[in-house]
Amino acid sequence: MTDQLAPTTDAAVQTMDAPVLTGDEAPATPGRVSAVVIAGLVTVLLAPAALALFGGASYVALVCFVLSVLGMVVCGVGWSRVSASAGRQRGARPAAGGMLLGLVFIAILFLVSQAHGTIARGNCLTNQKEISLALIMYAQDHGRFPDDWESARAVTDAMLPKSIGAEKWVCPARNWLDPRPASGSYGMNAALAGQQMGAYAEPSALLLTADATADGLIRADADLARNRHGGGFIATFADGAARRVVRGEPVRLRP
Repeated sequence: MTDQLAPTTDAAVQTMDAPVLTGDEAPATPGRVSAVVIAGLVTVLLAPAALALFGGASYVALVCFVLSVLGMVVCGVGWSRVSASAGRQRGARPAAGGMLLGLVFIAILFLVSQAHGTIARGNCLTNQKEISLALIMYAQDHGRFPDDWESARAVTDAMLPKSIGAEKWVCPARNWLDPRPASGSYGMNAALAGQQMGAYAEPSALLLTADATADGLIRADADLARNRHGGGFIATFADGAARRVVRGEPVRLRP
């Protein structure tokens, strides 16, 4: 019976001899995930969510870019705090992942913005081609261009198919930075309003319609939305041509 109790006694002795760790010597319990890291991850993830919900318009892209950069900065701060916490806080890997995710999304955002800009330029070019075609056809039939912008819109709506709809009057590249009201995006050269259609000098340089900041008639260069399409704007000319005018390129408003 004594032999049977020996192992138990030896184990008890070993347990009693083992040192008891207290205070700073005790193993630390796992810390909580840093709230700063969580905030950074949420901010980074808001960017793709906003892009998916609201599309790739320029103002949406700007907001998404700001969210991505802000999220990366917050994740960086969180990573620094976790590293300096000596195990009291966790989340170093999520913080690093958030910074990497922010970089990847900024690259994707750049590609999406480029594609959206190309599509917007193409749609704007189509819109203005249709408007200028209607104006030129009206001038050929009546001997002069419409007297004002309201007449020009009425003429265009009457001559173009109903299936085109009101979208033709709104440039797809318009954004909240543009001071024009949402009802319109384009203007007509005021110097041609009510004027006879004749043999103009250099009609390929004489503006007919363009992206505009003025409401309806374009009276001066300041009325042109010169930076609406990535440092340029879309315009049509008296000869019926339509193209993108690059930044700094002069256009003629007077016949």
